[in-house]
Amino acid sequence: MSSSPRSSSKLRRAVVLAVVGGVILSGLALFLSRRTGRGVVDGPLSFTPRALRCVGEVMGDEFFSAVAERGTFCIVEVRVENLGKEPVTYVAEHQRALVGSDEFAPSEQGLDATVEGHVERRLEPGSAVDLLIVFDVPSRPHALSFHASAETRGAITDVTALPERSE
Repeated sequence: MSSSPRSSSKLRRAVVLAVVGGVILSGLALFLSRRTGRGVVDGPLSFTPRALRCVGEVMGDEFFSAVAERGTFCIVEVRVENLGKEPVTYVAEHQRALVGSDEFAPSEQGLDATVEGHVERRLEPGSAVDLLIVFDVPSRPHALSFHASAETRGAITDVTALPERSE
C-alpha cells in the first residue's frame, strides 16, 4: 500500500509540529529551572537554591556586625529536603560557593550572624526546611556545591540566574 502525497504531507507536518513543540517546552522548562535554581541531590538530601543576595562588605545590626574579608557577603536561601528513610543532620559548613576556579566554605562570621538552626539542622525522613547560608566571597558565585556530609562528593548547581529574593 502506498500513501497519498496529501497524507504523507500531513504526517510530516505533524512530526515537525511535535518536534518544535518539544523544543519549545524543553526551553521553557530550562528557563524556569534556571530562574529559580535547579535542585540537586547528594546522598539523602535534596538542595534547591531559591535566592542569592550579595549584601556588601558589612553585615549585621547594632548588636553584631561582621566585615567581609574577601569582599562581599552573599546569602543563599536554600530548601533542603531529606529524601532518605533515616534522619539526617544538615551541616552548613559542608556547603561551598564557587567563584571562578575557587571554592569557598561558609563564612564563620556569617554563620555566627545567622539565625539559630541554620548552621545545623536535623531532618526527619520526608521533611524539608528553608535555610540561609552566608559566604564571604570576592564576587557573586556562579555555582554552589551542596554536600549531604563532609564525605560525599557533592552536587553542583548553577546559580547565575537566581533572583535576589525568593518568590
